[in-house]
Parts: sequence; structure tokens; C-alpha cells
Amino acid sequence: MDELIAKHGPRAEEMAYAEEDRAWRYSDIYEQGKWRRVRRELWRRHKAGE
Repeated sequence: MDELIAKHGPRAEEMAYAEEDRAWRYSDIYEQGKWRRVRRELWRRHKAGE
């Protein structure tokens, strides 16, 4: 996740959403869940001001 933030900065959540959407389109439940958890953690960090 830190790599995602380092690579995409403020767009990290948007990129995670794109990956989650791609997994949904390909019916990859595991990847979809993984990216949903990543997005939630990014949101938690943003809300906490980290």
C-alpha cells in the first residue's frame, strides 16, 4: 500500500478503485476484495491525516 501511495500520491485511492473495478469486471472475487480493503485503508489513513 505504501508503494501505491508513493507511486500515485493523492490518486492512490482512485487507482485502487480502478483495480477493484477491473477485478469485478473479470469476476475475480479475491482481487476485488483485496482492492476494496486497500481502498478502505487508504480512506482510513486520509481521514486520520496520515
